[in-house]
Amino acid sequence: MAPHGTPAAVIDKLQGETAKILNDAAIKARADAVGLYLSSSTPAEFADFIKNEAARWQPVVKKSGLHFD
Repeated sequence: MAPHGTPAAVIDKLQGETAKILNDAAIKARADAVGLYLSSSTPAEFADFIKNEAARWQPVVKKSGLHFD
């Protein structure tokens, strides 16, 4: 996540560095030890994921009566 309007070059740099960290063997081993699953994706894949999750959970949120002020 980044603020709206963040330049694409900055987003790409952040994504690349994050992917390097998440693919580091030592980091993966520590995450595995506590039951975490690490993964990274492209900015476009992440945007699609967020859109799909919002659509998926919308009926649950609506039914629950939750709302954001």
